Amino acid sequence: MPDGDALPDYDSRPEAIRRTIEARIIDGKMRPGDRLGLKADLQKEFDVAGPTIAQALTQRIWQSIRDEAYRATVE
Repeated sequence: MPDGDALPDYDSRPEAIRRTIEARIIDGKMRPGDRLGLKADLQKEFDVAGPTIAQALTQRIWQSIRDEAYRATVE
């Protein structure tokens, strides 16, 4: 990772990447409309293969869908 921090030890690399991206959003390091970057750049940053990045992003998308569905039922 660019900050020199190791990924936390979660169940899987895609999950750790998803949580890292999510933390950037929550911490305000990423704002709506910001780009994550090229897949190749993410592969280098997290030292993983392309399919791992794809899986992490898919997990993040599904998490967002679940969050939106939950908010719709609570409001």
